[in-house]
Amino acid sequence: FFSMQPNGVYISVASHQSMTQGSSESVAEPDSRKSLPIPKSDLEATSVPSLGEKLGPNFHQQSAPTMSIFDGRIVVLTLRKDFILNAWAKIHAKLEDLTADNASSLQFEIQVILEEMDGKGVDISPLKDLLTSLFELATSYDQARSTLSDKVMDVEKSESFLNAKEYLDLVLIEKGEKVEKLSATSQSLKEAKEKVKQLRALRGVVKKEYEEIESRVSSAEEEYRRCSDVSLATADDLADVEMKNQHLEATLKDLVNYNLGLD
Repeated sequence: FFSMQPNGVYISVASHQSMTQGSSESVAEPDSRKSLPIPKSDLEATSVPSLGEKLGPNFHQQSAPTMSIFDGRIVVLTLRKDFILNAWAKIHAKLEDLTADNASSLQFEIQVILEEMDGKGVDISPLKDLLTSLFELATSYDQARSTLSDKVMDVEKSESFLNAKEYLDLVLIEKGEKVEKLSATSQSLKEAKEKVKQLRALRGVVKKEYEEIESRVSSAEEEYRRCSDVSLATADDLADVEMKNQHLEATLKDLVNYNLGLD
């Protein structure tokens, strides 16, 4: 946490890169620590009278017998570390809500927190450099967006754009009409397919009825042929009867005209 040097007291503070997200504590790797000199004001703050003022009226009763100047320095440094970590937690919470479109909006608030952290005598330059780079990029992004927006507005006001937009609107209207027509045609086709399906079913019924009537016609024709044979047979008999009838009538006539010749 800290080390003693011949020319003063140095503390080791973890770099911002070793802090874990959403945590109020951080552990620094040996190669990521940086030894910082404690300002004179902090050395004075670790004196027993100063600590007594900070820790309350019961300080001498509770801590004086056991707390050394060395322990007081640890308390001060711990409080300082907690303050830095809490300040970073506030910054981290704000960064989590940022997007590319609103990154520059919190620059002032975060800058205020950084200034408070600076006042604790801890080197936070790596963190400040990262945040400075972030807000420079955010400012550049905002400027680029503004420039793009201005150019878009200029384009939208140009005659060529207005003509193209008017033509596009006309084409979209025509497209809408074609879509409606296509939809109506598709519906008609669907209905026609359903009607074809019904007609095919009806054709099957009619075909079956046709086959049945064909069978009946065949039976009728067969019956007719049999009847025709009977007619031919009776025609001969009819001719014989007719001939005998004529013969009978002739004989009867002869008898009527017969003259006995007995005079």
